[in-house]
Amino acid sequence: MTDADLRAMFKPNAKQSEHLIEPDWQEELAFMKKGFTRLDAHQKYVDRVGEANALKYRSYCERFSKFEKTLHPILRLQYAPGFEMQTDFAGYKVPGRNNSSSEIVYFKLFVAVLPFSRLGFLFITRSENTDDHIEANIKALEYFGGAPIITRPDNLKAAVISRPKYKAPRLNQKYQEFLDHYGLGCDPARPGQATDKSQAESLVKISQRLLRLRLHDSPPKTITELRKIASELNEQINNRPLRRAAGHSRRTLFDAEEKSHLRTLPDSPFEISDTTVNRLVHRDYHVEYKGNFYSVPYKHIGQKASVRPRQASIEIYINGKVAAIHSRSYECNKYITISSHRPENHSAMVEVDLHDWASKFSPACVELVEYEASADYPKRKRLAREKWIQSLPRQHGRARFLNACERAVRLNDYRFEHVENALRRGIEGSLSDYSDVEPLNPRRNVRGGGYYQKKDPRNEA
Repeated sequence: MTDADLRAMFKPNAKQSEHLIEPDWQEELAFMKKGFTRLDAHQKYVDRVGEANALKYRSYCERFSKFEKTLHPILRLQYAPGFEMQTDFAGYKVPGRNNSSSEIVYFKLFVAVLPFSRLGFLFITRSENTDDHIEANIKALEYFGGAPIITRPDNLKAAVISRPKYKAPRLNQKYQEFLDHYGLGCDPARPGQATDKSQAESLVKISQRLLRLRLHDSPPKTITELRKIASELNEQINNRPLRRAAGHSRRTLFDAEEKSHLRTLPDSPFEISDTTVNRLVHRDYHVEYKGNFYSVPYKHIGQKASVRPRQASIEIYINGKVAAIHSRSYECNKYITISSHRPENHSAMVEVDLHDWASKFSPACVELVEYEASADYPKRKRLAREKWIQSLPRQHGRARFLNACERAVRLNDYRFEHVENALRRGIEGSLSDYSDVEPLNPRRNVRGGGYYQKKDPRNEA
């Protein structure tokens, strides 16, 4: 028996509703999309079928709500193990600072996930440009320990240049080289269709919430510290038990069922390099690239150099040979100089060791330098003081400087401020000047040490 038969059996006198005419819900939906409310649509429906044959407003709304739930069903996708890697950038801008600066900058949170096991990877990048995007993808493949068949990125310009209709997407040339190096295919998500990379979107939601909580009310951190925090959160997410997964976590599912399906990575990682540019070696034997200056041997001044930028280094070629290799700086107006590139006279001015410099004068000068080295100064202030100390013999003459150092040691005042004061006042003297010095005769108003000694009343008694 059906439910209607049972109701008729137990409630034979109940009012039957077979005579009620149910509306065409598709037409009702189309009418509401024009800007009309449910009340307007119900009134039009009542006018059309008559009040005796129409549903009451409450029943009308209940049945329309049930119809709306059938409009957007969710397709449960079945992912094959080791087939694809979904990637995305979070909308949350991570506040921080560069390693050698206090200025606040904003970094980006990169997310990669293997949708079968949902194993994720988090990485903090400087931006969403091509080099940073490729670096994050390389780190993700190294973290997973293998390469899937395809990768599914978002439609950012660092990966996808354009999406012609009915044609394959046009990829960024450097991103295509990265894919070729690891043997990856690329099937970008459709524009405006976030469900194409639903697992990446889910991980973005989880990770940026945890990252916000971790960084809440904390001082700005360097990018190195932020990457360490992202790594800790990554392990926390991957090792947390999943709901409705029989106690498994993302990590255990990956190790058990997906890890063996990934392809082996190449022996050497993909080298990220920008287009080689030509620069002129300036008179200060430095080459400019993106606001920073990198040194080459000074004998190449005036020659043309080819700068080959990579993700972590800058290679400079002159006449087809390597002239210099530097660590790449992402700050601005920084001079990166190798000591051997300087002329000898420049090295003498910039990098003289203070102990070696003092040994060329006298033992007294060495003692003063040793005392100076024991003081705790910031690096910038220490460099300034070293230049100031080295300027004293040039300003006042070698002989006077030696006498001033001897005087400072004799009087047990090992500060170079004492040396400068003696030179400025012309009282540096010499050892012979102090050999016959008589003690000072106290004047009348000099009470002496005995005057300040406390008297014991018991002794006076």
